[in-house]
Formats: sequence, C-alpha cells, structure tokens
Amino acid sequence: MAWMSARERKLARTLADPVLWGQAYLRNRDGGQRTYWPHQVEDLLSPDRNIIHLDGRDVGKSVCISTDALHFAFTNRGAQGLIAAPHQGHLDTLIEEIEFQLDANPDLMVSVALTKYAQRI
Repeated sequence: MAWMSARERKLARTLADPVLWGQAYLRNRDGGQRTYWPHQVEDLLSPDRNIIHLDGRDVGKSVCISTDALHFAFTNRGAQGLIAAPHQGHLDTLIEEIEFQLDANPDLMVSVALTKYAQRI
C-alpha cells in the first residue's frame, strides 16, 4: 500500500472495515452520522460468515444487520447473501432500514440498488 496516496489508503481502510464504512456512508434517522455501540462493533467485525442473533429488543440488531447487508452489497459486486428471520415482520424492519439508507445516500443507491429489471440504477 506504499504506492497509494493517503486518501486512497483511507478509502481502502474504510471499505475493508464495516464499522468505518457504516460511519462514513450510513445515517441515523435524525440525519446524524451513524455510530455503533461496543457490542455492535464486535458483531460487525466478526470474521464469521454466519451470524445468528438471539438478542432482545432495542439492542441494535437491525442497525447491525442492515449495515452488514449494505456493506456486503457495496463491497462485493454481483455477490449474493441471505438474511432469514422467523417472521416477515422482522424482515420488514430490515427492509425499511435498508430502503431508508438507499434513499438517504445517492452513492449507495447507484452502487447497490437494482431496478425491477435487475439493472443497476
């Protein structure tokens, strides 16, 4: 990475780290910069391919899962992932958060979102 400029090195670190990426690209509902609690950072930095949440309410699962999904989509062009939940309502919450993030960030929208014809916007 010695041949990279400081700006390119910062971008590479941001793209490689879902926490830094989320802080740079995602927003809270109030418009503020996305921040993460320590247990969310631990979750986002987990090297495990399969993560199962058995958490209670209001611990930030939706924030972590939506960050993970968007980071994965943003950094793995053409790849596929799977999010499963026992009830559609759980998935609806995630879908709403992902749609909010896409609407709030044009860079995400053009990089991640597909039209109904499976073409990049």
